[in-house]
Amino acid sequence: MGIVQKNALRTTIISYAGMTIGFLNKIYLSFVFLTTEQIGLLNLIFSVSILLSNISAFGTSNSIVKFFSYFRNQERNHSGFLAFICIIAGIGFLVITALLFIFKPFVVGHYIEKSPLFVDYYYWLIPMCAANLMFLALDSLLKSMYKNVITTFSYEIVLRLLFTGLILVYGAGIISFGLFMALNVLTYFIPNLILFVYLVKTGVVQRVVPKIRIQKRFKKIILNFSFFSSLNTVGGIFVASIDSLMISKYLSLQLTGIYTTLIFSMGALQIPYRSIVRIAVPLVVKFWKNKDMVEMESLYKKISTVNLVIGIYIYATAFLCREELLTFFPKEVRLGIDIIGILGLGYLFDMYFGLNGIIFITSKKYRFDSVFTLLMILLVFILNIILIPLYGIVGSAIATLAAILSYNLARMIYVWIAYKIHPFEKKQLSIALIGAVVVLGIQYLFPSDLNRWTLLVAKPFVMGVLFLLPVYILRLSSDFSDYIDAVFLKIFKLLGLKKS
Repeated sequence: MGIVQKNALRTTIISYAGMTIGFLNKIYLSFVFLTTEQIGLLNLIFSVSILLSNISAFGTSNSIVKFFSYFRNQERNHSGFLAFICIIAGIGFLVITALLFIFKPFVVGHYIEKSPLFVDYYYWLIPMCAANLMFLALDSLLKSMYKNVITTFSYEIVLRLLFTGLILVYGAGIISFGLFMALNVLTYFIPNLILFVYLVKTGVVQRVVPKIRIQKRFKKIILNFSFFSSLNTVGGIFVASIDSLMISKYLSLQLTGIYTTLIFSMGALQIPYRSIVRIAVPLVVKFWKNKDMVEMESLYKKISTVNLVIGIYIYATAFLCREELLTFFPKEVRLGIDIIGILGLGYLFDMYFGLNGIIFITSKKYRFDSVFTLLMILLVFILNIILIPLYGIVGSAIATLAAILSYNLARMIYVWIAYKIHPFEKKQLSIALIGAVVVLGIQYLFPSDLNRWTLLVAKPFVMGVLFLLPVYILRLSSDFSDYIDAVFLKIFKLLGLKKS
């Protein structure tokens, strides 16, 4: 876990810095200079382009993580592996582009009434898809090399600062909304340029087009893995974006803007989890390669326990402070207060079970994950159709929670049966019980007549003392406690003190 802790801390810090900039962009600047309909459009274009880029990629991003280490050799230009991947993704992008033109009348028919602005800017999906497709490949390549800091910095900091400058220029009346949209799409190519230049300078990517020297047998293996991996990845992205698509269809772009803004805010819950998983992926691949199931299960349990501790604290803090936090949002967004508790619970489950998906899709039984993915898509689609007309955006949040919980449980059970490994430890029950008791105590016993700022400071502090401190002292998560010890040791050294 040493390499995971070290790199995850760096990416987490950068991600939270980016989240702060994003919060400024989405909660303040966007609502000052844009209408809720325009915000909904920006978020919808982004969500749909993420879905389309993953379809275009045809699972190649996961193939890079899984297979690049087998072909990596700069002198041989990696046997043309990266060129082979680019050809697959390029064909996928051309197919998706053609389908966007073919199905435009269908899209117009479904969205022209409730979300006409989406129809007007429909074709901006194509360059956004291209930018995200490039990022998927570059990000996966760097991830397989344990190079996560530059990727996170480029996407979380640089991209968001570019948006800050862009929206200020638009707010000053210097450019029109149409030009703002065009420039916003173009900014997504900037992180790709940074990553590409870095890879060229480090020699990983050559300036010449390499000859593909991959045997037909390996090509077949890569394509087979990419196909099933694509189904699983697209299924996950589909579940993440279907809510905004269906809210735009059944309700309005305004409500889409509110819903997606709250989802972005809840994304803070998963930043530590994503940082840890980013580093853990190549380790899982390594354990499969070495057939080391003992280390695999150890990593599985450790990451699940650490994520449980971090997830409970962040979710509990967001839930307990939801009313105070929403006072910073525009009045329209406060309508979705119930979404915080519902989606946050789903993200907490996803954090705890998160590594089972990585173990599954990098195993030899990755094909079976497609069954769970298709069932999840069907479930979330049906639930959204039923619940959105009944409960509005809250109904969509319930549908997403149900899909996340069902999907993760199914995956976990299958991995348990197939490989005899699971994420459970007895200490996790103690962690959950302490967390539940503390949350209930703060919710019902904490004085509510204090001012907003006092509550925003006091609730997280009390949660930390009553939850994190016992977890640390009792060493309910050895990795969490070891990490805190390491932090204190560094502080003591900086202060010139000796740890007693």
